[in-house]
Amino acid sequence: NVKVDMKGNETAEQAAAKIAAAVNDANVGIGAFSDGDTISYVSKAGKDGSGAITSAVSGVVIADTGSTGVGTAAGVAPSATAFAKTNDTVAKIDISTAKGAQSAVLVIDEAIKQIDAQRADLGAV
Repeated sequence: NVKVDMKGNETAEQAAAKIAAAVNDANVGIGAFSDGDTISYVSKAGKDGSGAITSAVSGVVIADTGSTGVGTAAGVAPSATAFAKTNDTVAKIDISTAKGAQSAVLVIDEAIKQIDAQRADLGAV
């Protein structure tokens, strides 16, 4: 699990940097990069099971209802469920508020669970 300590007074840029750092520190086989208030995720080369994740985790979504889910991305199980309308992606996560940042953490955690499951299916440690 990826844990991010948010105090609630972070700017969008600070929250994005904290989330990206937490994902990278968790060493789960994906890299997170923040650019302003945007976070991008890509597979890391040299990790066991890295072939299972062949593209950015662009299918991570947040629904308008506040539910979270993981959509499909190349190399991720096609049975993963997306709970959001079209065009709700990681790039559109609003982390300018504490609630939005916490939602982003939940989305990232779910994405990592899906990635871990795929790696486990391939026998990665």
